[in-house]
Amino acid sequence: MGALLGMVDGIGLSAVMDWPREPLLDIVQASRDMGRPVALHCSESSREDLSLALELAPEFLVHMVFGTREDFRDLAAARIPVVVCPRSTGRFTRAPPVMEMLREGVDVRVGTDNAMLQGPSVLDEVAYLLTLPENASLDPLEAVAWALGPAKGSNKKGDFGIATGSRDLAVLTFDGSDPIDFLRGSHGRGAELVMRDGRVWRR
Repeated sequence: MGALLGMVDGIGLSAVMDWPREPLLDIVQASRDMGRPVALHCSESSREDLSLALELAPEFLVHMVFGTREDFRDLAAARIPVVVCPRSTGRFTRAPPVMEMLREGVDVRVGTDNAMLQGPSVLDEVAYLLTLPENASLDPLEAVAWALGPAKGSNKKGDFGIATGSRDLAVLTFDGSDPIDFLRGSHGRGAELVMRDGRVWRR
């Protein structure tokens, strides 16, 4: 386990119900000892009990599409974010109930899943979310911010996706004045400039 953790940025595990308790605890503890974040899948195809997931205190949970209001309240109280993968769960089970998550105070993020079936663009995930009738009242800029990690869902000052003092940055350019038009249209060019740990690469 130590050799693996030495090569990865973090550990993503399937649902807790897939694991015997002791091996699961051992993996999580080893990850913590090495300073690696832990993510868990939860409530992807049916509602799962949250008690062990809360006990493990992962950096975030993935999916939670069958979570209840009580589940979302517990996650908000524990300050555990939820990363939703809208196109994947929309295809196989159902779209994530992001409006209900927001009402209960959950910190929502957007990720992508099942790249063998669709492209891995998180912006496409956001665009899909915005097409769903149940998300008609969702602020598009807030949804974009969910996909741009460091801002953690906050675009109060309009500078979503940028963390103060960060040495990591990606810049995407687009034609026109409305970033939402860019989101709903073609954004295949990718980042024009990337900064990683202070080093800059240009397209």
